[in-house]
Amino acid sequence: MAFRDFLYYSNSDRRSIVIIALIAVVLVGVLVVSAPKSGGDAAVEAEADSTEQTAPVALHEFDPNTVDSLSLIGFGLAPKQVQTFLRYRRAGAVFRTPESIAKVYGMTAEDVSRLQPYVRIAPEYAERSKPVYYERETVRQKSASDGSARGNGAEQKLNYPEKFDRLTKVDPNTADTALLQRIPGVGTWISRNIVAQRKRLGGFHAVEQLLEVKYFSPELLEWFEVDTLTAKIEKISINTASFQRLNSHPYIAYEQARDLLRYIRLYGRIADIDALRRTGIFTEDELMRLQPYLQF
Repeated sequence: MAFRDFLYYSNSDRRSIVIIALIAVVLVGVLVVSAPKSGGDAAVEAEADSTEQTAPVALHEFDPNTVDSLSLIGFGLAPKQVQTFLRYRRAGAVFRTPESIAKVYGMTAEDVSRLQPYVRIAPEYAERSKPVYYERETVRQKSASDGSARGNGAEQKLNYPEKFDRLTKVDPNTADTALLQRIPGVGTWISRNIVAQRKRLGGFHAVEQLLEVKYFSPELLEWFEVDTLTAKIEKISINTASFQRLNSHPYIAYEQARDLLRYIRLYGRIADIDALRRTGIFTEDELMRLQPYLQF
């Protein structure tokens, strides 16, 4: 149709023709945009997406004693792993060798093997203080009243536990106080505190939990290793436990035990850890610590 013929139509007819033409243009545009890409374009886009998803992590040399959270995330660690890493360090732990990053709870074997070649320990952290050894003491007791062995200056040995002369791994879940005191730097009080904390918790599921023991020094961590295959963790049946049982656990506060019982009474059983998370009674960090001890 020529433009000259178009002028002979009425105004309403011309408007209708223009509207129909616009609709046709829009439909053609939609078809062009939604049309499948050619094989070459699709392959290029897929390759770009794959490259973005598998972009290499920016690894570089770092000191685990001073590295910040942004760098740890840049190394490919998950946010929860970064939180645990920093909390472990804030507790007083010192990384003295590249291998010591494996002590951080939540670090997988793959993470350790990937990061370990880039670990550089500063001299002030690599130098460790000389461990304290409790030597056997000799006491000379004299008696002025008789001529017995004591009076003759006989020597008496005090029976302190003999310390390990080299690094020896001890399982805190099975060791008694006598074995614990063989570790250089562990005396009567620390060994008793470890056993007492073990009973309160229901067993250790990670060696970092020893940092919660009173008087326990981070320097002692390298002497301990939790055997996760044989560790017998005492579980709490969260839906049936009494208030006293819940409140007796070090990771459950008085208010949390009260709120748990109140929630179960009002809404029924808690099915799993996700359901417990939705109650809002525990923070995410508290749930991570408590989860190995829960039974639903």
